[in-house]
Amino acid sequence: MGVITSLLATFGPGGALCAAHAALAFVWPHARPLVAGDDALTTRYMHATRGRPAWALVADAAGPVGRALCLELAARGFNVVLYGAWGAQQQRERLEGVRDELVRGFPENKYRIIVADGDGVGVAEFTERVVRSLTDVNLTLVVDGFGGAWKDCGAEGADAALPGELMAALVPLLRRNAPALVLNVAASPPATTGAAKTPLRFCYGATQALSQDGVDVDLVSCCLGEVSTGGRDAVSLTRPTPRALARAVLAHAGYSWSKGGGAVVYPYLPDDLLQVMRDTLPGWAVDRILDLVGGKLGGWGMVTQGMQMRKS
Repeated sequence: MGVITSLLATFGPGGALCAAHAALAFVWPHARPLVAGDDALTTRYMHATRGRPAWALVADAAGPVGRALCLELAARGFNVVLYGAWGAQQQRERLEGVRDELVRGFPENKYRIIVADGDGVGVAEFTERVVRSLTDVNLTLVVDGFGGAWKDCGAEGADAALPGELMAALVPLLRRNAPALVLNVAASPPATTGAAKTPLRFCYGATQALSQDGVDVDLVSCCLGEVSTGGRDAVSLTRPTPRALARAVLAHAGYSWSKGGGAVVYPYLPDDLLQVMRDTLPGWAVDRILDLVGGKLGGWGMVTQGMQMRKS
């Protein structure tokens, strides 16, 4: 009651109500999975189509966050396609290692590996080959956008991400198996406001029709901060483990589709809070707060204070 009384005395009834609404709007997306007690991602997207179980394709599946997402998806019951795009032989070995880990932990699921091996095959032929290999599966989820960069329209994506031509070719499969989800995950914050406000579907021409004709192919873009990969990257308030980050991504993705228009979210609570502070406080104040809690700015130092990256 003391907090409510103080708010009323300071801001008046109208201001206190607005402040309470803003606080609830910030906290609810992070609290909803705990309060609801269910897994919206599994409920909406892990469904059978014509008797075939659900599959998810994960880009950069051998990377720290990609591997963690594969493990979390497999734990939910998804069959998983592991995609890798660089250093063909080394990448295949790493992907096979992740697949072996998945088989040991979740033997009831099925797994496939796709490697863009750069053996002279053109993008069009590679895309056709991949799509042909996936026509027999019920693909309902595609996780894309790793490599520390959000894809600007007309620019090449990061090496770890899916080629634009391939992503566009996968859209008809997703539409066939709808409801389905394109989950765009940026491993570091976008460097410009324009990139933050340009969701994945606007960068791929074919994906502009994701939600046309009443077909439910949803789009959620998740912006991530730093992640602990062991060694000198110790776990801290602003540097979670890959598994913790993956759980936050999937929990948010399951609910954020309902925002429509390609939701852009910060799934990890400290990242979300940090962005709010950067939008509202002087840079020196944010740095001081992080010093007090033992966090470090890291990649967030490139984000200017005036950036407005949260979608209204």
